[in-house]
Amino acid sequence: MEFKNSYRRESDRIPFGVECALPWAPGPSRAAQQRRPRKSALKTVGYLLLTIVFILCAWQFGRGLYVHFKAPVAQGTAEKKV
Repeated sequence: MEFKNSYRRESDRIPFGVECALPWAPGPSRAAQQRRPRKSALKTVGYLLLTIVFILCAWQFGRGLYVHFKAPVAQGTAEKKV
């Protein structure tokens, strides 16, 4: 049976959306259609641990800066009060 010319409605004959976007372009390659391999769970856990270590290092660095700059400011305000 030939279904190409047996359209039921006029809207079936008019291309919409993707059908008319790039009619001259070839279809996707076989490599593009293949599924990508899943990421390793061990690699994901490694990145998670690395991120946690980075966040903790940034936290410690920030605390160090805070303590370093807090002391002179606190001493300066004490001298001004007296």
